Amino acid sequence: MKGEIAKQECLILIPARGGSKSISRKNMTLLGGKPLVEFTIRAAIAADLPGKICMSTDDEEIRSFGLSFPIEAPFLRPVEFARDDSGVIPVITHALDWYEEKNGFCPDFLVLLQPTCPFRTSRNIVKAYESMLVSGVNSLISVSPVREHPCEYIVPGETCFEFVLKPPKKPGRQSFPGVLFINGAIYMARTSYIRKTGKLFDEMAKLYFMETYESIDIDEPEDLEFANWLYEKTRSVNNNK
Repeated sequence: MKGEIAKQECLILIPARGGSKSISRKNMTLLGGKPLVEFTIRAAIAADLPGKICMSTDDEEIRSFGLSFPIEAPFLRPVEFARDDSGVIPVITHALDWYEEKNGFCPDFLVLLQPTCPFRTSRNIVKAYESMLVSGVNSLISVSPVREHPCEYIVPGETCFEFVLKPPKKPGRQSFPGVLFINGAIYMARTSYIRKTGKLFDEMAKLYFMETYESIDIDEPEDLEFANWLYEKTRSVNNNK
């Protein structure tokens, strides 16, 4: 990166707590024989953004694994920020406060990379970062096309149902309004914006478009099963080239 882009330092934050409700120790569960969190660590390293890469975890095993790579894990996240109902903003502000107080590091941007999105690439991260810099916005979120359209979602009532998004009168899915999904793969925000608003993004956020397969999020066991199938299929195709 050159010029102005190279001057904008980031804290790339990988939140990887030890607990998980849907998949036991999800961040360390295996995908293609590798712990799930490894995919995000490697993507963050390969992106080579200016600044620091930090893993925020409450788990000693995950911390030790993270430190086997050239990233930082200088603290164990406090228990109150590692519960099932803990929000992401306290996790972010805890990391920002730690680096400012203990390290004197005050980054321009916070880049949040969730380990549950293993097919997000370093190229995605770099392109999103460059897009945010060029646009001058306060925040950016990654999005992808929806697989199931809200015009086909309904809310059941006692005697009837209502559409979540009322379908247009013109028949056919091609007439549905364009809808995107916040896929959770990449969040970026100016740290000054986070400090001022207590938010990671708002309706003015820049949208970074990703392909559907890059946006796969591991939430339930069937997501992990599909991701393993896709990983093996992709590796097989690449080996045959």
